[in-house]
Amino acid sequence: MVKRSAREKLLPCKWEELRCAFKRLDKQLEAAIATFNATHGGPVTDLMRGLVITPEQCGTLLRLEPGLSPMASRGGSSPLWPRIEGSTAERLATLFCLEAFDLDVLLLSLACELDLRYERLFAYLQDDVTRKRPTVDLALNLLCAGGTSRAEGRERFDASAPLLRHGLIELLTDPHAAHPPLLSRYVCPDAQIVRWLLGSPGLDARLASACRLESPPWARLPDLFLPAAVLVALDSWVRRVRQSSATQCAWLHGPKGGEGLRASRAVAQMLGSRLLRLDATRVNVEEVERSLRLAQNEAWFGGSLLCIEHAETWAADDRLFDRIAGHLAGSSCSVVMLSTQRVPTPLLGSVYSLEMPMPDSPQRERCWSAALSGHHHPVDARVVQTLATSYRLMPAQVAAAVADAHLRSDDAPSLQDLRCAARTQCGNALTAVSIKVNARATWDDIVLPNDAVAQLRELCTQVEQSERVFDAWGFGRKLSRGRGTTALFSGGSGTGKTMAAEVIANALGMDLYRIDLARVVNKYIGETEKNLDRVFSAAEGANAILFFDEADALFGRRSEVNDAHDRYANIEVSYLLQKMEEYDGIAILASNLADNLDDAFTRRLSFAIHFPLPDEATRLEIWRRAWPAEARVAESVDRGALARELKIAGGGIKNIALGAAFSAAGNGGVIDDEHVASAVRRELHKVGRASTIPPRFAARRAP
Repeated sequence: MVKRSAREKLLPCKWEELRCAFKRLDKQLEAAIATFNATHGGPVTDLMRGLVITPEQCGTLLRLEPGLSPMASRGGSSPLWPRIEGSTAERLATLFCLEAFDLDVLLLSLACELDLRYERLFAYLQDDVTRKRPTVDLALNLLCAGGTSRAEGRERFDASAPLLRHGLIELLTDPHAAHPPLLSRYVCPDAQIVRWLLGSPGLDARLASACRLESPPWARLPDLFLPAAVLVALDSWVRRVRQSSATQCAWLHGPKGGEGLRASRAVAQMLGSRLLRLDATRVNVEEVERSLRLAQNEAWFGGSLLCIEHAETWAADDRLFDRIAGHLAGSSCSVVMLSTQRVPTPLLGSVYSLEMPMPDSPQRERCWSAALSGHHHPVDARVVQTLATSYRLMPAQVAAAVADAHLRSDDAPSLQDLRCAARTQCGNALTAVSIKVNARATWDDIVLPNDAVAQLRELCTQVEQSERVFDAWGFGRKLSRGRGTTALFSGGSGTGKTMAAEVIANALGMDLYRIDLARVVNKYIGETEKNLDRVFSAAEGANAILFFDEADALFGRRSEVNDAHDRYANIEVSYLLQKMEEYDGIAILASNLADNLDDAFTRRLSFAIHFPLPDEATRLEIWRRAWPAEARVAESVDRGALARELKIAGGGIKNIALGAAFSAAGNGGVIDDEHVASAVRRELHKVGRASTIPPRFAARRAP
């Protein structure tokens, strides 16, 4: 198949050309009818002709040469639809490798679509009033002289021949016939070629649910938020499309929502083409090949660049993709395939594979500036830098976040408004595999030893400066993995591990997602790994913090292999080690039993922060912050005595303060010693420490 220029549009057929072709067909039919009448003894006089076969007709048919029709003497004349330079016939023949016979068959099939008088003529020539469409037999009778030419013509109706391979015609059978021979099948044109030849606007109805046709103008190639090397590679591919006569297919892969679609639009604009988008997720598996063929034809006819989105949907089935690869190899239109995965094996070596990476920090700054400017928002360099550093968003997500922030605010949105809008663009996929934590705690709420607080602040600094260190300072070139931030929070229950995670989430302006172990751990072999893969896959690009509470249940120490259970348990831990090391985001592991964690995890941790049980001074500070300023606390409540006599963690103090507040709310409205004593007793009973209740509180009577 010869490829057209990328900018050449296959224009609809001129009516004068079709009119002349059908005039020649009329003469051919006139001659065929004359021959047919002579063979059958003159014009039709029997009203039952075509409905009843008489003995005389049987004798006439038996006297004919086998394989030779009653109109064969007129067959094999000059082409009905000749290939004239610049004509539609010439372009169709070149594009689809059609011979003169194929063009005439196509013209014959089109006849009834343009004029219903041909139905009566075809029925007459086939001696059957029910056969109103041309059959393969009639086509061979009209267009072949018989003998060898008829056998050669029959081969042009093979499934691998151009007419059927490219879907230009269909061979339909009589629904009442059990096993009809090829000769009795009707030759019908595909609706797509009819639409194009008649100049009908719009897309083929069979593509309406999966395709969209777009026209420029679009963003130019230099305006894309991509590295310079990628832009150069795209420009090189465009030159290849322009200069080569062979099929050109590009596979653009990268994170979901990346610049692949905008790159396809920019390429189409450079080629002077429209863009025909085919969404692979909207195509039934059984209809993939047919939809691809229709889309290719639509792109050929309209001079469009075909863009197949979500191509990874098809790549999951190797056998299916083998066939798709064959369709692409035989294509004469340029194709761009967008995917979140790398090029599959069947296409290796035959496509131009190019990665569309996540925009780096400078590109995200450009993106935020462009989006804010588009909404006539004053661009503050520090605000833009903060947003670009905090949120690894795709350009489309940035644009949506800025638009959302403007909808929420009457005036120009503040940094906080933009942060909230940015977070709404993240983590949607994580909700299916985790639980979002409504993080409220701030630095003022947490009370820890100075060293622990310093480490928490260092963790925030590492996240905020990661782009600078890895990209601007070049450390990223030295590290193939391990660019994420992982921390272990170890300590007893109620020592502030979850609150610390909330503090970090608020300080960084990120959402916090707690991994639900009930949704992850599975007793069946291999299922836990699958669930964890879903977690980490959903977390990619989510700009969120993963919080593994009770992490020792997942990240336990590997043991010696004594049976199959030990082996599979070790495989789980090894898999988790690999995923943790590959993860580029923030993951916090919380455990009451840090000694149970595998040693390999501790080597891969960025931070290991211990949360000790609070001493008296720390407990006093926690008691001072336990009740909000709005709560009415009696002066008799001795916070110093509470800190001195109750050796409990911060979580227990929070429970006592809250319990006392509820008791007071239903009894006087002022939190006094009685309410506090009652709450102390209930908390210590709950945790199994009833025997350690100090006398001061044991002597009280609950109200």
